[in-house]
Amino acid sequence: MDLLIIDDELKAQNPLHPLTNETAQIFMANRKISPGKLLEDAYKLIEKAKRDNEAGPLSETYVQDFVENRIEPEIWQDDTQEDFLDM
Repeated sequence: MDLLIIDDELKAQNPLHPLTNETAQIFMANRKISPGKLLEDAYKLIEKAKRDNEAGPLSETYVQDFVENRIEPEIWQDDTQEDFLDM
């Protein structure tokens, strides 16, 4: 029960926990707007942090390393091609 209280307090103080505004910007930089992929990568980041025993807010270096080592970087490209959703 105490763990739940601590988690709730942390989320109340910082809704992005374990990210900060700065690390969230690093995490989101140069990405397509894809909620599913964003949530998937956020899950992977948090699971990696748990495996690495990272406690507290994640450092900018840790998040930057995660972003740089993604298999396929997602760079925002011009939306000139017609998509299924555009039809």
